Amino acid sequence: IGYAYGARQYPLLFLGVTYNAGSLLAAAGFTMADSWLGVALPVLMKSGCLALLAVCAWAAARGRSGQLLALATVWVVCFALLPQMQERYLVWGAAATALAAGVSWRWLPMHLLTTALAFAMTLDVMLRAHQADGAGARWLASLDPGAGWLTLAVAAVLLAGTVRSGRRGSGIEI
Repeated sequence: IGYAYGARQYPLLFLGVTYNAGSLLAAAGFTMADSWLGVALPVLMKSGCLALLAVCAWAAARGRSGQLLALATVWVVCFALLPQMQERYLVWGAAATALAAGVSWRWLPMHLLTTALAFAMTLDVMLRAHQADGAGARWLASLDPGAGWLTLAVAAVLLAGTVRSGRRGSGIEI
């Protein structure tokens, strides 16, 4: 009941202030009822996410350091692609990308960027709840939904790094 209730109660591609594919599609005029090549849009989004999660599992199974990076990638990819997400779910991605920085210091910028995106969405929601109308609130509101492209880019970079770390002899060491 807990899982089904939320999905049925809010039949939207995204909820609140969410920088992801769902908000970008909704801004382009798509809804949960739309389909592409006869496949419902939410099913297509979930299937794409599931395929990428399989790629992460493959990389985690093959690479010595790929497990930490794959774990972080899973959280960001799920937020970036799944419909009906809320801003709070990227906080888990931000926490998990700290693990990616454990793989290599070169992943630290991805962690900081993911954390900044999660922080911006959460702050925007809080400011809207208190009906703030300052310059900062207006600037944060202007990021929605365009910052979804940034979230998709972060997910793509993490996924590419995960796939690279999953190759035997990739040279990435902890």
